[in-house]
Amino acid sequence: MKPRSLVILPMFVLLSSLCNADSPEKAKRPRDINVQANSAGTILNYSSQAEIINQKIASYHEAQYKSDPKVLRVIYFHAKNQSPCKNYQQRWDGIIKDIKKFFDAEMARNGYPSQKFNIEIDQENNAILHLVQGKLEEADYGYRSGSQIRKEIKEALRKKSIDIENETILVICGLSKTKGDKVDIDSPFYGIGANQTRGTCFAMDSDWLEIPGLLNKAKRVQVREDHHPGDHYKQMSMSQFNVTYIGGTIHELGHGLSLPHNKATKTSQQKYGTALMGSGNYTYRKERITKGQKGSFLTHAHAVRLATHPLFSGSRRDVNVRGNAELHEMVFTNQDGKIEVRGTVVSDLPTAAVVAYHDPDGGGDYNARNWTTVLDEKGHFNLEIDGPVKGKHQIRIVICHLNGATTQYRIDYTCDESGVPMLDQLPSSYKPRSRR
Repeated sequence: MKPRSLVILPMFVLLSSLCNADSPEKAKRPRDINVQANSAGTILNYSSQAEIINQKIASYHEAQYKSDPKVLRVIYFHAKNQSPCKNYQQRWDGIIKDIKKFFDAEMARNGYPSQKFNIEIDQENNAILHLVQGKLEEADYGYRSGSQIRKEIKEALRKKSIDIENETILVICGLSKTKGDKVDIDSPFYGIGANQTRGTCFAMDSDWLEIPGLLNKAKRVQVREDHHPGDHYKQMSMSQFNVTYIGGTIHELGHGLSLPHNKATKTSQQKYGTALMGSGNYTYRKERITKGQKGSFLTHAHAVRLATHPLFSGSRRDVNVRGNAELHEMVFTNQDGKIEVRGTVVSDLPTAAVVAYHDPDGGGDYNARNWTTVLDEKGHFNLEIDGPVKGKHQIRIVICHLNGATTQYRIDYTCDESGVPMLDQLPSSYKPRSRR
């Protein structure tokens, strides 16, 4: 996924991105649902949080908003001089349904059994793939062709009265070339530009890609990706090929659903395996392949974010509305090697929860561990963050609105040589930057 650009401000000054404000109007008190949440000084466990969040979702998304639910649109794209890969419809029907099974099971495990992933199916319960033939030849497309392909898809689907600016789309690129035991992959493989209204992610296709292939550990294949330098082929089993590229598909789809990278906490990693939005693209369904091995899983923070997303809530209420939320009365305290964060959310959209990412300097956002909390009836919240060590860090506070929108704030701080966080200079209030 392409990195987001940031505006760098002086140390200890808020960086606000993705603030989701339609206007620079001053935020109002939340028109929120009066649910008793965490009392002063108490941090609820995830099961208790899920009960509260589910109540909020049920109260907010009434039946009238669910008559025409949003669904994932899957597009199969191929070049002008190239046919789709073999048996693409049958293979991808199986892959898409397996991805849905993964999401539905992980949402239920995290406490959200009613929030199921909505895919587009036909009358015979087959996943719908919208076939789009490109305007260019195969040699003219590559890893960096995402914008060009999206432009061509937008034009083609307009004829079906589908506006991808208001859809979450998964683009399967049938641009690979298979010969013998070798496959050359020349296609985009990343997610771009996502929120609760729209999102785009790209994945590759190959004749070999299919759910039964996850269990084929005997056959060896050679794989080359065009965005890697040189003509080097990686050798792997057919099993690992399918783990990597089906896992890569659901990982990029996570970005298309507005999920960032993250890393599991030590406890959840030991219990469940690898976070899907961390390195989970390399461990997808490994629990099926080797007895006792752990595969990929969805962290509670990302389950919370998906629970409010229209593709999981099944509701179109305020689907195009962006929130305008502020943080006030913020207090950051060092407590026995943990950072306690307290504050108050003031929002003009009802909120479901607050997610905090703790991201040490370096490594991108792949090593950002995350925690969740709910708000009480006055908008107060508190949570604890593990892991401060010497060096620079960033805390990202994400306010999750019930319509699937998010408001995010970035807070930089430093730990001294002893690993003690220097928190005294952090501001107590954070407001969205004005938009032109």
